[in-house]
Amino acid sequence: MYFVGKLAWLAYELVLLLAWPVLYFYYFCRARTDGKYRTNYRARMGLDLPGRFRNESGRIWFHALSLGETLSSIPLILEINKQKPDLEIVFSTATETGMTFARERLSGVVNAFFFMPHDFPWAIQKLVDRIRPSLFVLIETDSWPNLLRQLRKANVFTTLVNGRMSPGSYRRYSRMAGLAGMIFSGFEIGLEQGRPVWVAGSTHEGEEEVVLRVHRQLIMKIPNLLLMIAPRKIARRNELEELCTSLGLTVGVRSKGAGVSGKAVYLIDTLGELAGIYALGNIAFIGGSLVPSGGHNPLEPLMQGKPVCWGPHFFNFHEIEKALLTAGCAAKISSEDELGHILLRFFEDARERAKMIQAVENFAGLQQGTATRIASALLGRSHPGP
Repeated sequence: MYFVGKLAWLAYELVLLLAWPVLYFYYFCRARTDGKYRTNYRARMGLDLPGRFRNESGRIWFHALSLGETLSSIPLILEINKQKPDLEIVFSTATETGMTFARERLSGVVNAFFFMPHDFPWAIQKLVDRIRPSLFVLIETDSWPNLLRQLRKANVFTTLVNGRMSPGSYRRYSRMAGLAGMIFSGFEIGLEQGRPVWVAGSTHEGEEEVVLRVHRQLIMKIPNLLLMIAPRKIARRNELEELCTSLGLTVGVRSKGAGVSGKAVYLIDTLGELAGIYALGNIAFIGGSLVPSGGHNPLEPLMQGKPVCWGPHFFNFHEIEKALLTAGCAAKISSEDELGHILLRFFEDARERAKMIQAVENFAGLQQGTATRIASALLGRSHPGP
């Protein structure tokens, strides 16, 4: 599979190299005859890229292919700006109509507009390096392998909004598994719909073994249960991978490009993805609470609509703890056995599960518009801005 993927990359890069002069000639002629592409053909060819952004505090980069995608992105961008007006937003599109409309509707909200170049690796590498986004939001499905590859290399959290695929597109991608893997590996991890998942986020040394032992007991009763575990210090990835193996748990590692199919544990050892991982789970355990570290922010999973639980050491969030426990959308455990009991009850008792989820929605006020929910989820990830 690795060899096939490598060949696919080489073939793709060769096609881009050969296509550059052909595309340049085509755009140049159209610009000089009927005026089409006159304002954006140099940008499309990677010759006019935005300058380096100087603000180091982070920014969100939205990309919408053309007018239709631009239209659907506007409510979300306006909501992001409403919730966090000081956050820098940049916007790219590939078409002149999309750019004109975006400038009309988003001037004063978006800090910079630019045309997206084709997926030429030399241009994309420069572009990502100059923008240095904290978060990349792709509207609908205009996927470029080199762009997603460079974003992954730069540890940029990447999310797809309003993604869709027609049955015909699905069949075509299925016949080109190598290309599909190149394009969608930035978003997808092979999680089967309906598979039960719990997430252990920001775990510390001394509590991962407890979490893994609990999971080993749970899968004896729920065989397809998946644990996604994100250690606070990703440098401990090898230690945790070995720990999983020693406990007889099959493990996939995010940084190695593994998926979750056939795995009991998925190790998240990449930066900036925890909020998105919480969104994939059914319930979250907050790390730093089985050891005397004081716990971590429980609002990230809650803003994704997920119930939470934590251990006895949650003194960093005493007021929030009290409110969440009173609301019924969280549980506090004092032992390994109690953690297993809470999780087993959650997954096996549909009434209890629905009760906790409803409590989360009531507490977090998630009965609001789609754009508001998505904006809250995006802004809830790891520090996208000041």
